[in-house]
Amino acid sequence: MNLVSSIAFLNEAVARQRAAVRFHMALASGVVVLGVGAFVVTLFATGSVIPDNLKWLPQLGGAFVATLSGFPVKEIFARKDKIAALMLLRQEFERLQAGPTPTEAQEIERVQQRFWQFVDKSLGG
Repeated sequence: MNLVSSIAFLNEAVARQRAAVRFHMALASGVVVLGVGAFVVTLFATGSVIPDNLKWLPQLGGAFVATLSGFPVKEIFARKDKIAALMLLRQEFERLQAGPTPTEAQEIERVQQRFWQFVDKSLGG
């Protein structure tokens, strides 16, 4: 894999990781908004305002808040760490792409080796 295709792959990987972080944050925000909204509706509504068929609303708010306890916060931080590592690798590839000298040939080999180690660790398991 040459440097140009490595940089393109790293750009795509960073974009995917950022999209995953945005998805997790949007999911958590939605759960919080729904849970707090359900609590607010039940707090401001008196007993006569809430009909008998909506008595489940406070329980629903509690269920949304309880859902947050199982939310994968570690996953968000792990993905942010992956983004930082991918950005570092991409910067190294871009620097080497500018015009490697013969002494940098070994450095290119070392960076490509680190790249494949990262890919194996991240994707291969």
